[in-house]
Amino acid sequence: MKQDTSGTHRRVTPISIATAVTESHETKIQKAVHGKNLVVLYNAVPKTGSRTFEHLVREYASRRTKKYIKPITFPQNLTKDTGQLKGFLTSLDSGSFVRGHFPYTSINRTDVSVVYINSVRDPVERLISNYYFDIYGDGETDTGHQRHAYLQYHEQTIDECIEKKGNCFNFVYQYYKRQTFYIFCGNQPFCKLYNRETLKKAKQNLDNYLLVYDVKEFDNMISMIQKMLPDYFYDVVTALKHIKSKMN
Repeated sequence: MKQDTSGTHRRVTPISIATAVTESHETKIQKAVHGKNLVVLYNAVPKTGSRTFEHLVREYASRRTKKYIKPITFPQNLTKDTGQLKGFLTSLDSGSFVRGHFPYTSINRTDVSVVYINSVRDPVERLISNYYFDIYGDGETDTGHQRHAYLQYHEQTIDECIEKKGNCFNFVYQYYKRQTFYIFCGNQPFCKLYNRETLKKAKQNLDNYLLVYDVKEFDNMISMIQKMLPDYFYDVVTALKHIKSKMN
């Protein structure tokens, strides 16, 4: 099946926390967090380029003479158990950086500063990306176990899926909303309902993030996070330039 990007899908605008962020008239500027005694949590919205940032952090950490940044691989199975997830996040050592697709979880610690960051993307672009990711993967993540389960919903282009408004659209859109809302809303039971209350809570939780950026502004975000975490990421812009030079 060929990927169809003819553009008819742009007639649909899903409800999204990304839309809520970009349409908000309130802009809250967080203060920089100094020191290296931090735990940085990137509870990433799927298909918003978070793995690119994780690769950058790992490259940056490997180039540091003093290994104070500790990239941690997130055990994805923890998202199914709220208690285990909170226990894992609470036990992280100073300097830990964790990227994973897990819901916002309030962490109260006095020994380290816990910092949340995240990313958003145009809601339609992300829905399309997620749709074809389920079919083809991205070269790094094995989606073979998903293909069989999703086959009945992905035997058509994304345009056909949306236009017919049948089982395919209902499945894809509900999955999309679930993955979007619960990341920001948290792990309370009502966060699984995907309604206006869920969206309201998700928007409230944005106040608990140091930075939520648009993936279109990735390079600007790197400069911003260096300013927001000046000791933890004091030279990350140089690391980004180094990575780009290796790719050219």
